[in-house]
Amino acid sequence: MEHAEEESAQLLLSASRYPGVDMNRAASAIEARKKIVYKVPLWHTYPELIYPTSLSVEQCSSQTTAEYKMRFVPKGGTIADLTGGLGVDCSFMAHRAEKCLYMESDPRLYEAAQHNFKVLGLENITITNGDCKEYLKRFAGTNEDLKERCEELSETKEREKREFDLIYLDPARRSKTSGRVFSIKEYEPDMIELSDALLRAAKQVLVKLSPMVDISATLGEVPCVKEVHVLSNDNECKELLLLMSGSGELLPSEDVPIHAVELSRDRESRFTFTIKEEKIAQCPIATPGRYLHQPGRAILKAGAFKLPCVRFGISKIATSTHLYTSDTLIEGFPGKSFSIERIIPFNKEGIRTISREYPFINCVALNFPIDTNALKQRLKIRDGGNLHLFATTLASGEKVMIISEPLPVTF
Repeated sequence: MEHAEEESAQLLLSASRYPGVDMNRAASAIEARKKIVYKVPLWHTYPELIYPTSLSVEQCSSQTTAEYKMRFVPKGGTIADLTGGLGVDCSFMAHRAEKCLYMESDPRLYEAAQHNFKVLGLENITITNGDCKEYLKRFAGTNEDLKERCEELSETKEREKREFDLIYLDPARRSKTSGRVFSIKEYEPDMIELSDALLRAAKQVLVKLSPMVDISATLGEVPCVKEVHVLSNDNECKELLLLMSGSGELLPSEDVPIHAVELSRDRESRFTFTIKEEKIAQCPIATPGRYLHQPGRAILKAGAFKLPCVRFGISKIATSTHLYTSDTLIEGFPGKSFSIERIIPFNKEGIRTISREYPFINCVALNFPIDTNALKQRLKIRDGGNLHLFATTLASGEKVMIISEPLPVTF
């Protein structure tokens, strides 16, 4: 811990001073510890934990999302994490399970998990160094018609044979050349190819996907999806979870519940809808009234653009502008609400007004000809203070700057 706060670049330059130390590995471990303090605060309280690579910390789930996944684990159940990685998700889910299998093909991560789970006092985890594709072969059946397979797996006899209550899968989303991939068909392992075996092995399967995937297209490709969970934390969309099950009614993709979830330390906001509901929703358009409402990132990612109008009796300020307005205060809106102070046209005079009167204001451009950074330079302003400036386009096509003050969160 002596060099815990040092810059890794400086340590690499001074490698000759430590001839007995693998400085590349040491620098990587130091960078990993710096990241873990924010990402998984609980783990940072255990200085004995090992982090094989900085990348393993970068790719692992945060403590907030790992704690969210605990709700999918039946109390006292049997679970398996077949793509164990650094083991953050497994370590939290194991608190609710009676028995847990951790499987990882990378020997470095496997060895780290052996050590780390012991330090964390998790004695109910069986740790295996292996390939989940090989492991799942014994559960595989025919995969010719996924609809028929889901119906077959819902039979009581099939349910009784299942080895796990829940299998968790976090497929790698990087190519062999370390580039990011976004199509689920490029994930490793291929969850669609393994879906038959997964659904035979467990009552439920929870899969973590990139928040960049297209939800509608994914529901058309992945069988037996019962729920979708879109998780956002600190105003950033973090994860997309698919809950699969061979039990119960097979839902058409348009009827699968989608949960847009905003997470914070002391509260949780959830907006649940289906693609069918969003398609038929009617959303009125209106000029900005007394209040402005900005939906959370999870709702935007989930694709609920019209339904907030129906659920909360509000209007959009333009079809392609995902900002909403009302003349009355809205309780429980899943996002941020603001009181509108003034609306300034985006023209030469308006630009001068902003530069002169609001040198420090939190600025964002939405459905606007220039992005936020370019707008700040144009207006000669800096982020700061309590007020917010939304530069956007109204239904009439007029470009405006809405000055607003945030209201207390009520959800």
